[in-house]
Amino acid sequence: MSPATWGILTIVLGAIIYKLSPNPADDEVMHSIAYASYRNRLIRYGIYLSGILPPLLGIVGVILGFLSSWKMGLLYLIIAVILWIALSPTIRPGGSR
Repeated sequence: MSPATWGILTIVLGAIIYKLSPNPADDEVMHSIAYASYRNRLIRYGIYLSGILPPLLGIVGVILGFLSSWKMGLLYLIIAVILWIALSPTIRPGGSR
């Protein structure tokens, strides 16, 4: 497989992990995650990885796109930014429910 194919696959994988990671603005979810990570070290490492992996995979995907060609790299950069914005969780003010 070419670097361009690996690039788009890593960007998509990063987007999927980013979408599945917990929303830090949701207090109830973060409280239950904090309790679970206190009890289990594997959950704590999983939370760390869910925060670190998506940006790393996006950067690797863009670099692989640039290794293929500069046009492909620019296209992958645009795709990564659009996916990042589209999949970002909405952050509401704390007082409105």
